[in-house]
Amino acid sequence: MAAALFVAFSLLPAGLTSVRAEETGQGENTAPAAVSTKVSGLCTRLKRTSWTGTLKDSITVKPAYGREVRLYYYDSSARKWIRKKTYHTANQESAKVTLAYTSEWKTRYTTKWKITIPKKAAFTKTTGTDSSQNTGGQEGGSQAAPEIVPESKYYSKTITVTAGYLNASSAVVLDVATGRAVYSKNPTTKRKPASMTKMMTAILLAENKGWNDQVKITKEAANTPWGLYMKNGDVTTAKNILYAMMLPSANDAACAAGISVGGTTANFARMMTNRAKQLGAYSTVYKNAHGLDTVGNYSTAKDTAKIGAYLMQAKSTALVRKAITTTKYSFRTSKKKIKYTLYSTDAMLSDSEYEFAGIKTGTTTLGGCCFCGAFEYDGRQYISVIMGASNNTNRWSDTRKLADLTEYAVVSNLNEYDL
Repeated sequence: MAAALFVAFSLLPAGLTSVRAEETGQGENTAPAAVSTKVSGLCTRLKRTSWTGTLKDSITVKPAYGREVRLYYYDSSARKWIRKKTYHTANQESAKVTLAYTSEWKTRYTTKWKITIPKKAAFTKTTGTDSSQNTGGQEGGSQAAPEIVPESKYYSKTITVTAGYLNASSAVVLDVATGRAVYSKNPTTKRKPASMTKMMTAILLAENKGWNDQVKITKEAANTPWGLYMKNGDVTTAKNILYAMMLPSANDAACAAGISVGGTTANFARMMTNRAKQLGAYSTVYKNAHGLDTVGNYSTAKDTAKIGAYLMQAKSTALVRKAITTTKYSFRTSKKKIKYTLYSTDAMLSDSEYEFAGIKTGTTTLGGCCFCGAFEYDGRQYISVIMGASNNTNRWSDTRKLADLTEYAVVSNLNEYDL
């Protein structure tokens, strides 16, 4: 006597029925063993060199039979996976699915994604009729025996998308009003800040000195390399020292400013570090007032942007904001009567295509070419930071790309995000 077949029904695509088959009296499960889910064509490392257009990838899933394919994005701020899209495969053994990545990849250097395909229970598939059983001249034939499709196992795979727009090692664009990022590349990686250090020196100079106060050029300051070759014992105003720091990036002027405010370079460096923490720059440590490479000094693109945002808003730094938009400045020292003519190192001030308003360049052997800039788009102010560009040309091309990307993000309504 043929064994009786018991079938448990569930909601499945037409022609498919979940199955638990047992031979009456024997209790043996005759369903086939579970099979692995195979996905072909999936690119697990995607790289884009432009933020325009869409990012898609076509995959083939087997077994398919109407299964879900779920696309997730990893939100590093919230530290959780967020489902962005759900696709359904065709009701057949092997089916193609086109994944369309949402826009998060455009505004971050690297983004993590994954696809998951939930397991599917075994089911029976009706294959049609068996005409070979047609007898007696009757039309049609008997229904063929149902095919048992085995259980399909769960599938998961992680994907990395790299948006390789920039040469710089680290970069960020920060919306001054919201404090949130428009773009980021390694924003919390510690690097040498080079002469962007002078932004904090200028802030403390503004907060602790009157602009007409006299600043003495000490022996230490006079011996600091890459400056104006200011003379030991000479004297000039804090205002002139500010312009000397911020235009040609004179290290001797920055050293003199630090000693004038803090008494010693070491004490001033501690003041700088503490002030940075007060501004939310918790991953910044200063060892001098000028930014020349030394052991233990570091900052991040994120921290530098925060310091830049403060500089562009504080009442105390109004003259600093005027200085960083000045392309040429001259002064004569009070004691030795030496005249200095200063020129800005900020190439963006002369670029009429972009609305940049300073702030500070920086270049050292370990820090590479750096720039923190302030610019406006659509009535909003943004701070851009480049750290570790390989040369001067890439520093400025990367800065322009950040401004262009910001415009694209605003026009395209791409979401800002917390770092």
